[in-house]
Formats: sequence, structure tokens, C-alpha cells
Amino acid sequence: MNDSFRGNSVRLGGSPNNYAFVNFQLAGQDIAGNYSLINYQFYAHFERADAELRAGVVNTNAGQVYNNGGRIKGFQGLATRDVPIASGTVRVNHRDDGTAEFQIGVSLFFYNTGTSAGTSRVYNLPTIPRQSQPTFSKNLYTVGEQIWLNMNRKANFHHIGSLQIPDQNEIVRFENAQGEFVWQPNEKEIDEIYKRMANTTRTSLGADITTWNGGTQIGGLTYTNVEIQLDSSKIQPDFNDFDFSDSNAKITEITGNSKIFVQGFSKPKAWVLPKNKMAAKKYASPSRYVFAADGATISADYSENQQVQAIFERAINSAGSLTISASAVDSRGISKTVNKTVEVLPYSAPVLSISAKRQNNFDETVEIDISGTISTLKIGNSNKNRIASLQMRHRASGGSWESWKTIQAVLTEANFSAQRQYLSLNRAGSFEIEVKVTDRLSETSSVAEISPGKPIFFISSNTEKVGVNKVPEFGDLDVLGDIYSRGRKVLTDSQEDTDHWEMIDMGWGAKGLFYKKNGFCGFRLSFTGNYGNGRMLEKIKEKYWPKHETAFAGICINNNRHSGGFIIKLGLNGEIEKRGTDSYEEYHVSGVYLAKNNL
Repeated sequence: MNDSFRGNSVRLGGSPNNYAFVNFQLAGQDIAGNYSLINYQFYAHFERADAELRAGVVNTNAGQVYNNGGRIKGFQGLATRDVPIASGTVRVNHRDDGTAEFQIGVSLFFYNTGTSAGTSRVYNLPTIPRQSQPTFSKNLYTVGEQIWLNMNRKANFHHIGSLQIPDQNEIVRFENAQGEFVWQPNEKEIDEIYKRMANTTRTSLGADITTWNGGTQIGGLTYTNVEIQLDSSKIQPDFNDFDFSDSNAKITEITGNSKIFVQGFSKPKAWVLPKNKMAAKKYASPSRYVFAADGATISADYSENQQVQAIFERAINSAGSLTISASAVDSRGISKTVNKTVEVLPYSAPVLSISAKRQNNFDETVEIDISGTISTLKIGNSNKNRIASLQMRHRASGGSWESWKTIQAVLTEANFSAQRQYLSLNRAGSFEIEVKVTDRLSETSSVAEISPGKPIFFISSNTEKVGVNKVPEFGDLDVLGDIYSRGRKVLTDSQEDTDHWEMIDMGWGAKGLFYKKNGFCGFRLSFTGNYGNGRMLEKIKEKYWPKHETAFAGICINNNRHSGGFIIKLGLNGEIEKRGTDSYEEYHVSGVYLAKNNL
């Protein structure tokens, strides 16, 4: 690279073509040092003229290389000539990528005319080759495939370097690679990679290079890293068999086959015998077995000479087909799984149904019917389950239980029943009857409640009273339930309706209980004493007046015995008229009639 440039012209006398100029040449470049050397020459040119020169300066981007502020040259007379002022060599350092610019500027003072002449320029220097930056063709390789390493400096250079697996552990070296290095590992090299990756399936792949220009190293060491992996499908451990059984001995006793499970009770046990142990591949070592069943897993360390087993603590909670698996895992974490299928018989606790009631809903004799179902645990045509026991006991409500009584059960497939059972229980009391059924695995119990006897119609022989749906306790007619007339409810024993009853003091010891609903009135009238016949002084309230004159028959009681009878007639305006027994008695009468108004 050579060049020359001049500054602005200065007129001296009649000559205008006077100026300062500079020449420079690229003297050389140091590749190792990454710099350029540039020679320069500074002149003044006179065209048939002359002048005294002062204050000459040469500046570069590497620094000021000349500066003379005094007298440089005196007057020498008219001539055409180039007057040398200064010369030298400048060192320009390049950037790391080898690029650089050269800038030079000059200035000169022509004293005679009082004029300065100067100029400056910038030049791009030739790029100095630098060290290469290596890159792999991709970020992840699989062992066995070609590996491409690219260098970004190609022309006139070569590279020395190595590949490492893992990083910083050299596996192949190269001496004269230019633009790229392509490595296709052979069997021996692949085997070495497996050996280095005995405990992993993925590791680092590194490259280090130095860049050379002939015998000169350019820069220092450069490097890059990606990853390399193993193909797990090619190096799975050799593992083909394991065994299993039900660890619940009771289930095996029932089924007769340790490889048939029962829902809710069976707990799998799996094991690997030494003869079936795994064999790891390509320098990996056996690590452990992982057993899995019904969503649970157990890990057990590998043993060279001993049986390895796992017992699951949780019972199988589903029925049908169950997969039990054993996975052999090597030091790389690569596994081989073997699956086996087991049948799980469905099972649930016995279902029990009890029906217990008094004969005629009243008698002391209680009938108990028992039935239910059990799980069959069927293997082939054989039902492996059965009723182990069926028992019954009873007690008075809140009391102590009687002893258990064993009942003979009849089982047909999944259904069982028993002959009707009978108990004699006091009709006035409440009782509880408990039945318990037990099959070969579990039991179920259920309690039936027996209420006091409830007669439909009862006439007391000693109190001479009548009860409906109950034994009479109160009054002459004691009803448990509602009373209807012509399809309409006229009396009730529900709290909501009995709240409408009104007690009326009618004087002279007579008490009246009146009720009105839906256009009907009910009443009960009781009084004690000597009541003659005729119209009574007492009257019923207007809102309870009858729509029609109505008469009712009542009874008299003396010393708890029936002692007579009488008739009460209710008038349209509430009059009460009595006829019949008129001695000292207890008088009781009740009835229902059509109301006169809606007061």
C-alpha cells in the first residue's frame, strides 16, 4: 500500500503552485504481533519560487511523529524543487479481528506570505489474519455419527487441535485441518466413548484449536463445547424374567393359587432370582430394580448373588386385570422393563338385608327374615367364598344384648338366606335385633328396630275403654291417628292440628274441649257430680254452634266401672240438653258435628 497526497497551494510572487505534500508506504505487517509498519516522507514543493519554512507538524493515529515549531529552512532563491522536511516509520496496532486504519495529517507555515498549508487523510490497512473460532455443525450429536468442526479462518491457514469427550479429555487429535475437521469415529473409538460414558447417557463434547500461518502461530488457543449422547435403545440391559405372588397367605389359602389376587386384600410380592439377574451393556454396571403395581413403585438395589424382592404394603384396590412390572436399571439410568398380568377377583363385604316385624303389628311374636349377598371369588366354575357364620341377638332398647344365636344360612351362588326366625318380645316394649354375617374375609352387621305393638282396634275388658291403633290410655275412646268423615279429616293427633283445640270452662266443674276445622267441630265434654236431666245452665261458644241439632251418646263411670249412659243434645244456639242417668257419676261424651258458621 503506497500513496502520496498534497496540501493546499500557496502563491509565492507570481507562482501559485507551491504546497506541502507527504508520501507513505506500507513497510510490512507482523502477523504474530498483529501490527503494521508504515514509512512516511514529508516535503515542501516550490514552483519557481522560494520561501522561509517554519512550524512543521506530522500527526498520525499512532501519535505525533514530527513537530518543529521553529525555522526549518531559510530563503534559497527561485527554483523548482522538492525540499525534504521529515521522514520516519510509524507502527499501527490492529484490532483483535486483524483490522486497522492509518490516519496521517501534515501542516507547514510559509513565513514570507504568512500562510499555512496542510491536509490529512484516513486509509484502511490490509487486514492481518487472526486465530480461528471453531464451531460445531450442531448442538447435540449421537455416538457413531460424523462430527463436523468448522473453522472461520480458511485461506492460507491450518489448524492444530483436538476433540474431547467429555470436555478436556482428548479422544482424537488433528494437525493440518483448514476449513473444517470431520471425524467419523471407528469401532475402537466408539467403544472408548462408551467406556467414558459408563454412568451417563449424555456428556460434553469439546474442541480446542490453535491457528497457524505456515510455521507461525496466530493468537492463542480457542475452544467450543456442545453435547454428545448415547442411543439408549441400543444398549438396554439384558433382562427377561421375574416372578411374583400374593404375600397375603390367607388369600392364597382361599384361592389355592398365589398368582390369583383378591381386591382389597392381596398385596403383591415380586422378585428377581440370581439366574434371571440383569446384564448391563457397554461398560455400564447393574444398579437397581424398580417394581411397580397398582400405582405404587418400590426400588431395590441390584445383587449379584442374592434374590432381590419387593413386597407392596398397600392392598390392590381395583378388580380385573392388573399389570405387575419389574424394570432393570443400569448405572446410566437406562432400563429394560418386563410386564406380567395377574387376575384380581372382585370382592366387597357381605350385603345384609333384615326384615323384622310383629305379627299383626301388635303381637308379642316377632318375625325376622334374613337375606343378602356375598362376593363369589369364582375361579373357573368354583366359588371360593362361603358363609362362615350367620348370627342374631336382641335386646330391649337401651338395655344389654342377649347372647348370639347361630343361624343356618343357605347359599346359592352369591345369594344367601335363612329360614324365618321368631322371637317373643313384650308387645309394650321397644327392641333392637342385630344380625351379623361373616364370609371368609370380612363381616357385616345390621340392626332392626321393633316398636311396641300397635292394635288396629282394642276394647279394654278391665277399663271398659276403646282404643283405635293403640291400647286405650285416655278417655273412653283413645285414637292414635286422624279421624275422617266423608273423605274429610275432622280430627287429628298431629301437633299442627291439635294446636287448634280450645279448653272451655263451662262452670259447675264441667270442662269442654272444642276443635273446629274445615267446617267441622269436634268436642269432648266431661263433668262429675249429680247432674239431673233437662237443659243445662251452661252453653257452648257461638263459634262452635252446630248447623243442625245434634245428639251424642255418652257413658257414666263410677268406681272405674261403667255405671250408666246418657244423651247430650246440642241446640242451634249452643244450648246443651241432657237425658239419661242422673245420679252422682263421671259423665263423658265426645263427637263430631257440622259447624253452623265460619267464625
